Parts: sequence; structure tokens; C-alpha cells
Amino acid sequence: MKTIVMKWFWLGGLSAWLCLGAWTTYAEKPTPRPAARITKATQGTLIVRVTGFRNAKGHALIAVYRSAKGFPGKYKLALFQRVSTIREKQATFRLKNLKFGTYAIASFHDANDNKKLDTGVFGIPTEAYGASRNARRTFGPPRFKDAKFRFTKNKQVVTFWVK
Repeated sequence: MKTIVMKWFWLGGLSAWLCLGAWTTYAEKPTPRPAARITKATQGTLIVRVTGFRNAKGHALIAVYRSAKGFPGKYKLALFQRVSTIREKQATFRLKNLKFGTYAIASFHDANDNKKLDTGVFGIPTEAYGASRNARRTFGPPRFKDAKFRFTKNKQVVTFWVK
């Protein structure tokens, strides 16, 4: 009798184990939900308004920099450059698909359209110039650290003047 009970007990445990094993193996497993996609904007449109032009002759030029290297006078080291006409003593630039980050902008009034900032004696500019945040120094060009700003919005406006 003892062996029969042991066989049944053993077979019962074995069948329970097989059933549980089969159930966990073949049971429909829940499909994992895809991770929620967080789409954070990484770029936007920067509208640059430069004011203070004396007249509408020539063009307004800007150079956009991401670092102090070359700022403000070495336009070839800028991230990019843009040219605009002057209307009502101001120029507007639309910089689309610009990545968010820290920038500084240098601008000047190219009155004679020679694509360079003209200077007189001792290197003092003869054409109006300016930088973002209206950065100025008494002697020498503005510094990047004084002109830099954070671009963080889908649509952001930066206004400064030339003098």
C-alpha cells in the first residue's frame, strides 16, 4: 500500500510539475509595450533683427558663431553667414532649422557691398557694426562671452543694433 501511495504521490507531483511547466512555457506571454517616445524638439527658428542702420545703402551681413574662435571679425570661421537687404533702417534674418545651443552673432552694415567691414586709421571701423546682446567694448571688438545667448525655443527672436 505504501508503494502505491508513493507512486500516486510521485505521479501527482510529476503531473503537477509538468502542467505548471507547460502552462508557464506555453501560456501567452504579455507583449511588452513599446517605450513611450519622447520627441523633444532639438531645433527651431531664430529670427534675428538688426536695427540702427543709418541708411538702406548696401546690405546687412551677419555671422553666427558657436564658440569664441574667430568671433567677431573672422567671418570664414563662423558657423554660417547671411546677407539681407535693409528696410526702414533694420534688417531681419530667419534662421530655420537651427539646433538649440549657445550662439553669438556679429553684424555690420556693408554700405559699399565689398563683403568686408571697412576700417580707417588704427583699424577703427568706418561702417556700422554690432553684436548680439548689444555687446560693446570701449577699445577693441566685442567678446564672445558678452555676446553669447542661449537658443532654446522653437521660435525665438534676438534683436540688437549696429552703431
